[in-house]
Amino acid sequence: MQFRVNSHRERRYKCYVCKPDRKNASMQSNKRRANATSDALARLTELEDKVEQLAVQFDFYGSSIETIRDTVIEDVIGVTQERVQQVTGEIIERLVNKRITDFKEGMWAQMRSIDNKHEAKDDVVHEQLEDVHGKIGNLNVRIHELQQQIIAERESMKEAFELVGEGKTAESVMSKSRKTAASNLLKNRLLVSNISIPKGHYKVLVKIVNDCWVRAGREGKSHTDVDYDMKAIALIMGSALANAQRYTRELREMGLIGKRKITTPFGERGVRYRYHITNATLDHFQALEKQKEEKSK
Repeated sequence: MQFRVNSHRERRYKCYVCKPDRKNASMQSNKRRANATSDALARLTELEDKVEQLAVQFDFYGSSIETIRDTVIEDVIGVTQERVQQVTGEIIERLVNKRITDFKEGMWAQMRSIDNKHEAKDDVVHEQLEDVHGKIGNLNVRIHELQQQIIAERESMKEAFELVGEGKTAESVMSKSRKTAASNLLKNRLLVSNISIPKGHYKVLVKIVNDCWVRAGREGKSHTDVDYDMKAIALIMGSALANAQRYTRELREMGLIGKRKITTPFGERGVRYRYHITNATLDHFQALEKQKEEKSK
């Protein structure tokens, strides 16, 4: 089988695969080899340039990375130290404040317990002093009564000795003088619920009872729920506070005025008391009012 070639002048009996053209093969291979060599050299040169550039860049970026790393580490260490100092200061401040608060609370509790003990002792001492004052008041009243009796006895004895010469016996004169002294003593005292009290105390008691009735009607309370402090009693009496204290104490000792303890206001110290009219006193004056109404009818 014949094959036509490019030159149209050469006949071939085999194809290019079975029998390639030597001339064409050698030229093409040389050309390809030359092209490949030039391309390889160009690419090698370009690759060397790139490698050199990469080496320079690697050196630059390597040193830069180390510098950046050192800078970042230093910054991190500085920030960490500042944060540690800040947190440590906050923790120390919190602990110190807590210790100070605990100390203040402990001191306050101790001072409060001491105040409570003193208040309890003050209450006991105050009550004891009031009891002593009450006993002294009773003794003063009794001494006054005995003095009046002694004066009356002395006057009666004087009159008896003066009248013995007139034909009268001393016994008769003494008995008459005793009756006169007793009647004078009764004229200066009044009975309230089977208790004999001086007229001055009776007038004070009447004023307090009248004010108690008025307040009970106005406030809608029971008479025993209406209470007074010492200043209010002094205002009702129209007298000094010392006189009000003396009259109130003596009337309370007689059982005509009651006393109750109230809660001490917050922030203040000491015991607080209020005074009120007792049921026996109210019953006595109510009975007197009924008697007056019956007489008026």
